[in-house]
Amino acid sequence: MYLATLPDEQVIKQLLPDPEGWADAAKKSRNLVAHGGESSTDLHLMYAITEVTIAVVIVALLHQLRIPTDRVIYALTTTGRLTRAARLANEHWPAVSAQG
Repeated sequence: MYLATLPDEQVIKQLLPDPEGWADAAKKSRNLVAHGGESSTDLHLMYAITEVTIAVVIVALLHQLRIPTDRVIYALTTTGRLTRAARLANEHWPAVSAQG
């Protein structure tokens, strides 16, 4: 979750509408792997967790390198891996409405 707080809020909203949902899914999957449990998570979800995690790390790194927000947003819309990660995040962890 900390990584998702590093980049500009605009970038995270574009990449990851529900950071808490993603972080929870990633934590559950990590715990299953780390503790040798059986994973009931489907492969498509595991793929989404992996791709979105990679994208979050990339945009956090770009932030640390002080790449301007508009350039990072441009990368999110034109770079295959980042665009795919944003699509997967929107599919699996869409924005949470204020009403619930």
